Amino acid sequence: METFLEKYISLADKEEGDATMEEYNFMKPTIFVNNHIDNNISIDEFKDKIKNEDIEEQITAMFICDFDHGEEDKLVEQIKENGGICKVKLNAPNPITCESDKEDNCIYMVFPNPVIAFTYAKQLNIN
Repeated sequence: METFLEKYISLADKEEGDATMEEYNFMKPTIFVNNHIDNNISIDEFKDKIKNEDIEEQITAMFICDFDHGEEDKLVEQIKENGGICKVKLNAPNPITCESDKEDNCIYMVFPNPVIAFTYAKQLNIN
């Protein structure tokens, strides 16, 4: 999963629309999870959908931005508890000088499959 995480970080930093078909296929589970987080579907419905897409066993990446210094410890702990690994990038000034600074703090993470990523995202209510 470590190699997947590094590849995801490099792809996440690319300009939108510049992805190759290979990169799109690599990101398909991530895109699928992101597109279904706010749909109020049950976990069983989500499982059926990813099975139909044949991505139920694919490693799935996500990221969280916009948090204050110190919050990353709890987030990292939750990611690990859910079987994921992550990389934290704290680029905001410390202390935060304005709310928009928080956007510079990000955590990139990967989970063993889309169900775990979806469940984690629903717990955090992120998109």
